[in-house]
Amino acid sequence: MLGTVPRRLLAVAAREAQEWRSPALAAQLQNSFFWKPYSDWKASSSIENYYIRKRRKWPIKPYKTLWLENFAFQLAKRSFKQSVRKSNTNLLSELRSSFAEYEINPTSESYNLLVRVLIREQPSNWEEQLREILFQLENCGICGLRMSMFIDLIKFYGEKDMYDDAVKLFVEMPKYGCEPSLEVLKTLLLVLCRSDKGLNMVPGLLLESLEMKNIRIDESCFGILIRALCRKGMASNALQLLKHMAEEGYDVDQNVCSLTLATMCRQLNTDDDFDIAGVLEDMKLFGFEPRLNDYRNMIRCLVKRKKVNDALELMRQMKMKRTMPEIKCYNLVLHAFICDREFLKAEKIFDELLIMGCVPDIYTYTVYINGLVMQNRVDDAIQIVSSMNSLGCAPNFSIYATVLRALIEGGKSDTVPEFLTEIQQKCLHPNSHTYGLAAVATKIGAVGPSIATKTGIVPVTTTVH
Repeated sequence: MLGTVPRRLLAVAAREAQEWRSPALAAQLQNSFFWKPYSDWKASSSIENYYIRKRRKWPIKPYKTLWLENFAFQLAKRSFKQSVRKSNTNLLSELRSSFAEYEINPTSESYNLLVRVLIREQPSNWEEQLREILFQLENCGICGLRMSMFIDLIKFYGEKDMYDDAVKLFVEMPKYGCEPSLEVLKTLLLVLCRSDKGLNMVPGLLLESLEMKNIRIDESCFGILIRALCRKGMASNALQLLKHMAEEGYDVDQNVCSLTLATMCRQLNTDDDFDIAGVLEDMKLFGFEPRLNDYRNMIRCLVKRKKVNDALELMRQMKMKRTMPEIKCYNLVLHAFICDREFLKAEKIFDELLIMGCVPDIYTYTVYINGLVMQNRVDDAIQIVSSMNSLGCAPNFSIYATVLRALIEGGKSDTVPEFLTEIQQKCLHPNSHTYGLAAVATKIGAVGPSIATKTGIVPVTTTVH
């Protein structure tokens, strides 16, 4: 009985050996094992016992090891790339012949390579070749196709404006042995949202994706749709989608909310009756925390709507939230008050920005000096201009021209040469600003060519706007 059990196992092992050993060697193995006495077999089969009793398998087939298969794949891939350089009219046939040359079958990675090459080369008959490749993938039953291949194909369809084909490929992914994933869906949404035609296909796509097992629409998908609506100027629809996200329990992205708010602020001419402050309050209900850029867009929106007091109230709320207004916010309100000739409020705003530690920029000084000139406070304007260099903000041509016109129109032509001399002393070398200033002075008639030459500023022919 002990001699029959090993013989039965050796019979099974001999049949397995026929897969990778020559028939003659297998027959020799079977004959030597079956016709020897049990004692002789026990002494000469220690190696076979090792694999049969402990490992239950035969040694690794020497000509089918992993490194050898990888090496053959690399050689076949190199052969395929070389054949593509010669002709790209039938890439699938070239792939088959390249891999058949090394006696291996095309794998999923080889088809990924084939699709990339087709997208890169784009031969004249690429549509026909792509249909042939997809037909081959559908019928050959290759497993392990990468999601990146479908993502590349969907992007390629998007570049060719073939949105129907992109949606069809996404829906029919199970035919190729792959289940649609959220990553592929987001890629398809990005492709569709580029045009109005693709955007109209999004609702139907989302309904189909709800029936797919592996896909659950998350916040990133909503973010793609909201950004697309904002690009199209459909801010009200984007706001409705944000509210729907909050009602369904999704986390609201701060950047998406900021984009929606900025889009609404830009639509002032189309929706004049829209309450932008109410929109901000609604966004705060589902977790939106406005940042400095959001407040600045709101202030600009309110200023354009002639609601400067509401802008001041918003700045007060900023300070209560410990968000200090920046100089651009003060510039917007300061300019609005000066345009409305509310100079007392403008003075308070200018004093407040200095107290809050904001550093005035060139736009701040330009607006404030214009306000002083409108009040006929030319001496105060000249004093501000004289102190600008020490404050780290050099006056520009617009400020000089404003003060110069105010001097002439205010009947102070006698101070014009002194003002020009001061400018020339501050400008180490005459530049385009000083030349243009001299042209303004001579055109107005306050300074003749002799005075301008004496001060070192030679008038030039220029056009003054």
